Amino acid sequence: MEARGIHNRIKCVNWLTVLCDELVEELGGRDKMRSALEPVCKVYDYSGGVVIQAGAFPQIGDTWRDEVPEAYRLVARYTKAIRFETYHSGLFRVPQGLDKKEETLAWIRRFD
Repeated sequence: MEARGIHNRIKCVNWLTVLCDELVEELGGRDKMRSALEPVCKVYDYSGGVVIQAGAFPQIGDTWRDEVPEAYRLVARYTKAIRFETYHSGLFRVPQGLDKKEETLAWIRRFD
């Protein structure tokens, strides 16, 4: 609910990450983005923004083994400045003894 009304930040990075023109400009524009992300990632234009594709196909990683696909790490690092992280509570239920907000931020930052 906290992030529902937030439209000028991204909530997380995925294989496909969609950014509006405003966020692309905040990150320095399309040319800078392509220079930073390609050829590992692909940046596709659409009317109103871009879609960043993290690698040729979706991949599964394992954060416990520090096996996060490099393309996902690259996109996470590049878009970190526009990521929404100001949660007051958490996104999901967690086992007793864990903090909802900390677990939410750990999930959002899983590719950092």
